[in-house]
Amino acid sequence: MAYYPVILDLRGRKCLVVGGGEVAWRKIQSLLACQAEVVVVAPCAHPEIVRLAEEGRITWHRRTYQPEDLAGSRLVFALCDEAKVNEEISREADRRGIFANVAQGVSSSFFLPAVFRKGDLLISVSTSGKSPFLARKLRDWLASIIPQDIEELLLALSTVRTAWKGKNIPLQEKVREYERCFKKWYHTHPFYTAFFSRPTDHSRRGQ
Repeated sequence: MAYYPVILDLRGRKCLVVGGGEVAWRKIQSLLACQAEVVVVAPCAHPEIVRLAEEGRITWHRRTYQPEDLAGSRLVFALCDEAKVNEEISREADRRGIFANVAQGVSSSFFLPAVFRKGDLLISVSTSGKSPFLARKLRDWLASIIPQDIEELLLALSTVRTAWKGKNIPLQEKVREYERCFKKWYHTHPFYTAFFSRPTDHSRRGQ
């Protein structure tokens, strides 16, 4: 199956987590890092989830799932111990037009990639749910070759791109300037060689 990759802005948007275990805790951490409004439904919860609720950083409904919990949600994570409940959540979410990530991925409408973040740089790797292990290994390998000061290069490229907005600058000129910025940082780094040692289709670059 072909999935559509996307990066979501979840700031202030409700994301429902049904379940209170270790996996739920990991999902909650990622959602909070994106400034999402996190609502948890579970009869009992991981100590860290309890702490977050006590601090007012998340909302925790200490009970079992009810269909109306989905109201207003952008995403839902069905992480109950009972597969039957997870399937029920998935079906109801689909009926309401809400994307659902389900434990074991049997009926998930979206998958979470393995992610590497460094400032505004975000690299994600997915195997479409086939092997999270391989996705993590590839993510770790990519992270190992990213230069430590990559954020400085990103800022330089962003500054150039912002200055060009609204101007009719030829694509080839853009590409040359981007490559000049890149070379300024990494002309002796293997990262540079990996990017520019082989021909590249310029028609798909320079944006």
